[in-house]
Amino acid sequence: MKTLHKLIAIETGEEFELNQHKLSIGRDKNSDIVLRHGYPSRYHATLTIIGNVITLEDLGSTNGTCVNNIKIYKPTIVHEGDVIQFDSIGYHLVSNETEESTVLMKNLKPANAVEEESSVVIIGGFSTNDDTAVREAYPLPASWSLQDEGGIGSTQEIDRYPMQVIDGLIANNLPDKESLSAVLVVTSGKHETRLIGLSLNNKEQLWTIGRSGRHPIVLTDASISSTHACVFYNQGRWGISDERSKNGTAVNDITINESPLMSSDKITLGQVNLVFRILAH
Repeated sequence: MKTLHKLIAIETGEEFELNQHKLSIGRDKNSDIVLRHGYPSRYHATLTIIGNVITLEDLGSTNGTCVNNIKIYKPTIVHEGDVIQFDSIGYHLVSNETEESTVLMKNLKPANAVEEESSVVIIGGFSTNDDTAVREAYPLPASWSLQDEGGIGSTQEIDRYPMQVIDGLIANNLPDKESLSAVLVVTSGKHETRLIGLSLNNKEQLWTIGRSGRHPIVLTDASISSTHACVFYNQGRWGISDERSKNGTAVNDITINESPLMSSDKITLGQVNLVFRILAH
């Protein structure tokens, strides 16, 4: 049969072509789609394809199957753009006829979400060790306890990172601070505590941000578009623009097309939060 769709693992990017009318999914090595991560059941689910209709059925798995964060208990029709989750691992259903693979935030679990019914607890969304870092992510010293009034799942990430913690991360971990003019500190998601140093070489400069490896700043969170935003410096002023991203860009919780940036501003790209800090020399 002609392959019209595929599943892409949000964590790893592994792809599975939906090239049969019925596909078995599970941990068993003889499954059509073998689940190698998390704690799926041996015979977890099936996908049935009839024409353009794709139906997903959970086979009584231990940790369940979800579509766009909703656990399913009966055969369910799924559509392009849906996120299917087997146990704790998410897969994006995409068409082979489009290159768009950015996941809408409403279909993702929030950053720092907790799996309520699974044997696996997820902290930091669809978390994975990622080797496409712009800069290394640094663990916080034990003496720096983050404020957590909002609890797990809170979107107020900047409150969890007061400025003394942000400045401590920069002072203790960022090399060559004298050569840098500003820093982006990631405060949520799988890139949390990553420091991204920005160095000025002339009076006009820009840094594009996206999921694609062609950008100087790469954020591989599934809510980030291939090309998402651009931080720029022009004649003494910093700013940021949204580059027609699917999930939008906000500064201090206000959605923007373009905005100036001041030191300590909170930037939100999709579901990833960052703090912008200008370095004083």
